[in-house]
Amino acid sequence: MSARENIAKDIAEQLQNMSNPAPALVTREFFEFDKLAITQFPAILVISTSESREDISLSERQGTLEVELRCFVRGAKLDTLRNNLIEQISDVNFQLVVTFVSH
Repeated sequence: MSARENIAKDIAEQLQNMSNPAPALVTREFFEFDKLAITQFPAILVISTSESREDISLSERQGTLEVELRCFVRGAKLDTLRNNLIEQISDVNFQLVVTFVSH
């Protein structure tokens, strides 16, 4: 499995461990949100969008990976639900361990 794949998988796993609000669905597979049951909200789709790499010395490279989180909520107070989910996501301390081997 690639380092990029491991990063996205790790982010999804950490989001699954959130609480209050705990997401009912965290996936990396696209889904039709309008077909979800009410019990599957909030839902989060984790997408690796782009990556850039650059040489920072003769023997080292640096990379940046952008990961998009598409969040779906359902209920009477959408703004409150969105804000609570965003706040909870921002409180997650992502512990990413990435090892790159460059040749």
